[in-house]
Amino acid sequence: MVALSHKAKQYGWYALKVSLVFLAIVFIYRHIELEDGRTMQNLLLHLQWHQLPWAFFFLSLAALNWSLEARKWQVVISAIQAISFREAIQQSLGALTLSIATPNRIGEYGAKASYFPADIRKKIVFLNFVSNAAQMLVTVFFGILGALLLYPIIVGLIPLKYLLGVVISVLVMVAFIVLFNRKRNKNKPNLINKILKFQKALSSRIKTLTLTYSLLRYLVFSTHFYLLLHFFGAENTFLETMPFIWLMYLGASMIPMISFFDVVIKGGIAIWLFNFIGINEVIVLTSVFSMWVFNFAIPALFGTLRVLKFYPQ
Repeated sequence: MVALSHKAKQYGWYALKVSLVFLAIVFIYRHIELEDGRTMQNLLLHLQWHQLPWAFFFLSLAALNWSLEARKWQVVISAIQAISFREAIQQSLGALTLSIATPNRIGEYGAKASYFPADIRKKIVFLNFVSNAAQMLVTVFFGILGALLLYPIIVGLIPLKYLLGVVISVLVMVAFIVLFNRKRNKNKPNLINKILKFQKALSSRIKTLTLTYSLLRYLVFSTHFYLLLHFFGAENTFLETMPFIWLMYLGASMIPMISFFDVVIKGGIAIWLFNFIGINEVIVLTSVFSMWVFNFAIPALFGTLRVLKFYPQ
């Protein structure tokens, strides 16, 4: 086996980084290029020169969203290693860029782990799971709350047999997981047991702060979506609209997808839901697409700068 020189490794790693950045930029460009013409027309109609303050305001909300995510990551990672807020935001945006083409951004786990020495990378993966699980817990909580508030609409729209089918399917899956878990060798705990054990070892302060930042982040981006709906022409009240937004995010989070289809899936769910309160589908699609641009595409482009400077430990 021929060993590569240090110089060859450097050139190879640099070529890989440039390739990943190039793919990320092409990915974002193709997403925008394939967007529905009506959506782009409505977006450009509203974002004229006199509306630029609104664009900066929405960009500021996106910056706040990712600042909260970075702060949450800084808190979680402090369980094994202290990092600065600057490092946390760089790692978060860099991981976003590198995970751009993976289902539900699963590539983020490996991307964040690569910022740390090999001997603690497994712990980094577990901590990233804890961070994402906290965000998912908040999403599920508000999604269920939205479903309860919209219960009359949901029951009137979906036949009872389908609702029962979903409940039974979930219960069967949970029962299967529990039975499978019990049959495993107790001397070799499975992944679920390892995660639970690791989570219990975290301090109450870290758990509380992680959940708090997840809650604040959720409130920021769900309110951001409502403000975009209002900006593009929706006239519904805040209290009337928010349960539908919560339910939309719950539905979208349950469907494994790569970021390329995020607008398609989330847009389809949003059109179906907001139709009940009379919000035009062009307004809905423009809002969904704008959320993707502000909270995903632009941060991912900033993340490319971090990727180009990154060298794994």
